[in-house]
Amino acid sequence: MKTKLSITVDEENVRQIDKFVEDGTFRNKSHAIEFAIVELLKAVMEEENVNKEQTNDFKQQIKIKTRERR
Repeated sequence: MKTKLSITVDEENVRQIDKFVEDGTFRNKSHAIEFAIVELLKAVMEEENVNKEQTNDFKQQIKIKTRERR
């Protein structure tokens, strides 16, 4: 299900989006914005996963070092 969204965007960004629509890269402005949102969300989720993995690795290293000291 789609939801309408009202946003304010810098004019230069809108001009660039319009160029992408004109050259057929995107069907329309909504398609371009939705694509950008999806890519941003993927990048954020990937970064969060990397950070979780790094945190888990760090915790594991601490556990190993703690055991070695005993």
